[in-house]
Amino acid sequence: MGDVSSRLGCFNQRPQNCRLALPITFIAAPFKINIETGQWADFATGDAGGDPVSLYAYLNGLKQGDAARALCDHWGYTMQDNFSTLSRKKWLLHNGRAGRSLGGENCSINDLEPTLTTTLIVLAHPEPHSFNGAWASATQKACEAMGDTVLISDLVAMNFQPVERANNYPHLPSNHHFDALKAQEEAAEQDMLPDDVGREIVKLLRADRVIFHFPIWWFAPPAILKGWFDRVLAHGALHTVERRFDKGHFLGRKALFCVTTGSNEEESAFNGREGDIHMLLWPTAYTLRYLGFSVAVPEIVHGVHGYHHGARKEALEERLVRALKAQTELISEFDRRPLIQFNADEDFNANGRLKSDRPSYSQFIRKAS
Repeated sequence: MGDVSSRLGCFNQRPQNCRLALPITFIAAPFKINIETGQWADFATGDAGGDPVSLYAYLNGLKQGDAARALCDHWGYTMQDNFSTLSRKKWLLHNGRAGRSLGGENCSINDLEPTLTTTLIVLAHPEPHSFNGAWASATQKACEAMGDTVLISDLVAMNFQPVERANNYPHLPSNHHFDALKAQEEAAEQDMLPDDVGREIVKLLRADRVIFHFPIWWFAPPAILKGWFDRVLAHGALHTVERRFDKGHFLGRKALFCVTTGSNEEESAFNGREGDIHMLLWPTAYTLRYLGFSVAVPEIVHGVHGYHHGARKEALEERLVRALKAQTELISEFDRRPLIQFNADEDFNANGRLKSDRPSYSQFIRKAS
């Protein structure tokens, strides 16, 4: 099919009954856009995305930030608006059901097609042949079997550098007092975020759902995953004071943790001596909630360690095989999986305290005793 530029077909007419055409050119088939969701895919190259920002960036060879600014200017918004939601609304407002006539013979746009899904798998484990690695591979195969576009971030294999520090930002003066939030915000505004961070942000922006695979080490996820959150969830790029929680950038997108513990299920219960696994995972889940994600109830496999022998080792191996086989069904039922409940923004008063008449869903945010 040639490169993108050779397959561009200009679109200069406004669709019937639409106030304004989206300011992009359209690509000849095999290129599809779901005008209900804004998701798109170029089947000739394997590129895909989940919103008009990524589409505009792809077609015009722009970075995500530049594409967002261009569309904000065109649609009359500022970068402080909740652009993820607004862009989808504008997409529907301006292109709507009339999208069937947008491209004529030069573009295959079908709002009746099944929704294209992009899944990002984030793996945080140093051993590729571990159960965690095999579990992530099972997730990938299950997603691909359903027709998903799958993106992979194997943090150890890609040698991701998890420590946020001043030398990640070479544009800062050498004697500069390092403030991580301000450095991230300034770099995001100037499109100068570190390359490794930028690549991960693009994956997140493309993803409709994110599935994390990791073990629990010392009652928490591995440090490399915490560092990925510290650096990739950059202030000014993926969240601001105005764009968080109920107004977060990733509203409508889902995340799931696939977790292993060394402790058994009883020890990981609410009254177990290893601590309630759901409470141990809550801060990580709330990090994603801060960005607007809905977070599914985690999938947990207990008792995964190398100290089993004899019959216990055989029993563990059988359990792990069953878990790998069950991943296909888990992925097929992903959208029906129950979600972790969090308080809404309106549940808190002006000082950020939980209102007395609102429910508490976690011991981390609880009512006065």
